[in-house]
Amino acid sequence: MKPISTIGFDCYGTLLESHGSKEAYKLLYRIIARYSKIIDRKSYVTDILTRKFRSIREIMTYYGALNIPMNEINMLEHKFQESISGISIKPGAWELLDTLKRSWYKLFLSANVTSAYAEAPKALGIEQCMDSIHYSCNTGIIKPDKRAFTQSMRYLDSTSEHTIFIGNDSNDTLEWTKNCWIPLFHIDDFLSSPQSILNP
Repeated sequence: MKPISTIGFDCYGTLLESHGSKEAYKLLYRIIARYSKIIDRKSYVTDILTRKFRSIREIMTYYGALNIPMNEINMLEHKFQESISGISIKPGAWELLDTLKRSWYKLFLSANVTSAYAEAPKALGIEQCMDSIHYSCNTGIIKPDKRAFTQSMRYLDSTSEHTIFIGNDSNDTLEWTKNCWIPLFHIDDFLSSPQSILNP
């Protein structure tokens, strides 16, 4: 393994914790699928994560033709607001980023998120540690599209040989990183022993 100069991070579940966000998204997809004529979860996921939707009501306006009842929209809005208000920095993540920055590693963030969830990393100070940031809602590119990684690597003048990616869901993230040959490590392993991974 060649010397590592660049480290990419997924966001939620890796650097930030958001209790209830997965359940809120699952409910959103189920409701949209229930009222749509064509059940294509992948197309809805792509639509939602690659557009600048700032709230559930904006998403529902976009899908207005589905005639989703107001009580279900209100329920969704409550669940999303609840999960967003509970976003916090994962224990140990801040210290890890500070150590990596002081060691002159180039860091980038690559996350599939809606606009509402893209605001938290900035508010909590995560963005200031990053040299490059990729949010699907801003770029229109959603992982596993390899451009979600290669754009940051190109900007940082790095290659896959000198880059690793840190995630929290091994199965999903493996599919993303294998598209551009970036070694993947789980955040818990990286937090417990970063030097064993950076200097094998």
